Order: sequence, then structure tokens, then C-alpha cells
Amino acid sequence: EQVRQNSGVIGFIIIGVGIVGILLAFFRLLMLTLVSVKVRSQLKSDKPAKNNPLGRVLMVAENNPNADTETLELKLGEAILQETPSLESMLTLIKMIATIAPLGGLLGTV
Repeated sequence: EQVRQNSGVIGFIIIGVGIVGILLAFFRLLMLTLVSVKVRSQLKSDKPAKNNPLGRVLMVAENNPNADTETLELKLGEAILQETPSLESMLTLIKMIATIAPLGGLLGTV
């Protein structure tokens, strides 16, 4: 109780940022776990499915059976680049919170 009273506004800001960071991290963990399950099921399947990133990338190769190696490489690279943002969403925000949290703690001690 005394620590909470002494910390003041900075203490509440640090706790708030920490709670937001933890909630975002758990949300991303849940979403990536769901994607991981779908990708694992895709690995066991012979036919690409549209419900997971790996399946969508494999569909590019399946839809272009007569493409030469260079063209197929470019199309696969493009498909991977389209999948990357959804897998990395909120990662920058989580990194920023992880960087700011120790600095807020240092500010709270001053």
C-alpha cells in the first residue's frame, strides 16, 4: 500500500503500460498458436488450403505448374511478402512497450 502511494502517477502509468503489453502479447500468442495449428494440418495434407499462410503460398505454386523457375520464385516471393504483415502484426507495438517499460521504471525511481 505504501509503495503504491509513493509511486504516484508514474506508478499507475507503468502498471497500465505493463498490463496493455501483457494483453497484447497474450493475444498475439493466441493468434499465432491458431495459425500454427492450421499450418501443421497443412503440412499433413497434400492439397493446399486457403485458411492458412502456408496453404496460400503453396497455392501459388499449384496455380502456376508451367512457370519457369525464375517466374515461380518471384511469384512465391510475392506470396510470402503478402503473408508476412498478418503474421507480424502488433509486433512493433509489443517491441516498443518492451523498450519503454524499463525506461518508465527508471523514471519512477527518480
